[in-house]
Amino acid sequence: MLSMPPLTGKRFKTTDWIQTFTGKKFFPLTPDPELICIEDIAHSLSMQCRYNGHSKQFYSVAQHRVILSQKFFSSRDMQLAALLHDASEAYLSDIPRPLKNLPQFAFYRQVEDRLSQLIYSRFGVKIDRDEQALIKAYDNEMIYHEVSSENIMSPVHTDWQMPPNSLRKFYIDPWNPQGAEVIFLSTFKWLTRADAESVKEVA
Repeated sequence: MLSMPPLTGKRFKTTDWIQTFTGKKFFPLTPDPELICIEDIAHSLSMQCRYNGHSKQFYSVAQHRVILSQKFFSSRDMQLAALLHDASEAYLSDIPRPLKNLPQFAFYRQVEDRLSQLIYSRFGVKIDRDEQALIKAYDNEMIYHEVSSENIMSPVHTDWQMPPNSLRKFYIDPWNPQGAEVIFLSTFKWLTRADAESVKEVA
């Protein structure tokens, strides 16, 4: 399991909270693991659009996670880890990469890393740094499939640095938020069953 990073940046208030979909009072900077709720995560991610909303149709973070989980991984542990990889965004939202990677956003990245690890721990996910890096690598490859899908982002700007064509190239049809929420939840519930090994690939 990855070590828990300490939080720095004392000028930030830790008493502010958000109300979640299921009505919980959640403190993003001092999260209570017992309040981390898969129903909140599924609903929030299904209502958040990838690419900061700059897509032809609504395409949710929840659908992105389900597809990544099932298209790129075969073991139950890695599928569950991939499904929950962006789960912190249910409580923090996300920041576009040109900002997120700046030194000025180091505190946000610390909060995100800490909450991500708490979510993994809450749901019994145990992965090492190499497995985490593999998820991130396939997460980046997913961009290729997403921006190549005409229903998500078309035409593709010529400055996109796309990876070489993949033999498993596939196109994606966006789900509506309600459908994405249901499929995300059902995928999670299957993967966390005592007798679960993996789930079948979604179309």
